[in-house]
Amino acid sequence: MVGIVVVTRAALLIARRASTWTVDEHLAGLSPGCVAVDLSSPAQVYWGTARAGLFRAATAAGIGNQSDGASTT
Repeated sequence: MVGIVVVTRAALLIARRASTWTVDEHLAGLSPGCVAVDLSSPAQVYWGTARAGLFRAATAAGIGNQSDGASTT
């Protein structure tokens, strides 16, 4: 599967391609400002927001779920 992560002022977008492309929107309203993917473990995603702090998800599917080990700094 191919995946692309895009950060906009409005939301975090994840595009995935299996047989066709799909785009999922996450963090709407939280003003995401940056995203980082752990190169040694690509499923591990970190993102920062202007309003809610720094978050972490063990899988890209968990983005936007604060119960996925989210933390603020």
